[in-house]
Amino acid sequence: MLADYGLRTWEEKAIGDLGRVVTGKTPPKAESQYWDGDELFVSPKDLEDGELYITTTESRITERALDKFSNQVLPANSVMFTSLSFGFGKMGITSRPSLTNQQINSIIVNEKHDYRFVYYLLRSYTPFIFAFNSGIDTPIVPKSVFEKVKVLCPPLKTQRKIAGILSAYDDLIENNRRRIAILERMAEEVYREWFVRMRFPGCQDTQFVKGVPEGWRDTRLSAIADVNPESLGSTTKHETIRYVDIGSVTTDVINGFEEVSIGDAPGRAKRVVRHGDIIWSSVRPGNRAHAIVLEPPDNLIVSTGFAVLRHKPAIPVAFLYQTVTTDSFVGYLELVAKGAAYPATAFDDFERAPVLLPTENLLERYDNIVKPMLAQRLHLDNANRRLKACRELVIGRLISGRLPLDDLDVHLPESMSSLEECLETLPQELAHA
Repeated sequence: MLADYGLRTWEEKAIGDLGRVVTGKTPPKAESQYWDGDELFVSPKDLEDGELYITTTESRITERALDKFSNQVLPANSVMFTSLSFGFGKMGITSRPSLTNQQINSIIVNEKHDYRFVYYLLRSYTPFIFAFNSGIDTPIVPKSVFEKVKVLCPPLKTQRKIAGILSAYDDLIENNRRRIAILERMAEEVYREWFVRMRFPGCQDTQFVKGVPEGWRDTRLSAIADVNPESLGSTTKHETIRYVDIGSVTTDVINGFEEVSIGDAPGRAKRVVRHGDIIWSSVRPGNRAHAIVLEPPDNLIVSTGFAVLRHKPAIPVAFLYQTVTTDSFVGYLELVAKGAAYPATAFDDFERAPVLLPTENLLERYDNIVKPMLAQRLHLDNANRRLKACRELVIGRLISGRLPLDDLDVHLPESMSSLEECLETLPQELAHA
């Protein structure tokens, strides 16, 4: 059977045979000499699906920290795997010398293996690795166990072919992510120029009263949005829901959901969301865990830990989203949050948040500019969703060896501009997987 799948040349190896396994280490927080520098310190929250290479991190360290903990420093192209936390299986590749925290086991891949292949190999083997979990409340696969887990590995030439095919998908996903980031910056810049710096069209001919343009008004968020407008009722028609908890949302991104039956759904699975709604985590607002919801499935439900903000009919979605993600709005939420160890903002505090509302004409002109950007963002989000689904179909066939590549001449560029170009390069049966 192995010969039928072209696996005669594949070998069973321990993860430790792929390279040196390193468990991360956190420099002492109390020693300022190690923190707030220019070097990368990676934790699981920096590892998000669709981002292959880690180029930025929430926390930064100094060169002195790299020197002090040189045994844990990862060179570029090391493969990081979260194996000691609720973020189990979150992965990434270092783009430059970096440190990680102790929740991450990493492989400094040796010359006998392709680091990109090792990344995809561990992704595919994640459920198998999880089976070695020894934690009670928190998943734990320590280094001593992790490096002994057995995997099936092809010759280096085949590794590179597999990595080349799968990298094409990730190159496309990354390209779309960059385009989405540009669109977001463009929309934000228009908002800042018009509604923060007050350099809106016609500003030269507008009278200002106490710094406020004539026709604008100071109001509250409740005037432009409804807070938590819908809840999941006992008579819902759904047998299953797709549930998003507050741990699944980072800034501008919903990273995933849990599909559960209604009977097994968590008690906090109550907030109904619709297209154009904005979800904002009420817990630790300084973390900026918020996202705009675009074309969700009708059974998408979010935790009661979110404030769901739904724009009023006369208010553009993009204007509302930019308004509730400004530094001043976040500062307001942090100011009114209650609790020292677990600060949270009450939902009526969202409703009372101060808002400067422009004229209807200016809102309409803003919407005409930014609405196409939002539509393009949705298009790119959907394209990435399809690319990820296709990649997951393909990865299982490649990593398992069910698609023999020994006689296939694969030459893939580092980056491609379209899915069609990618599929044209793939073998016939892969293109229609």
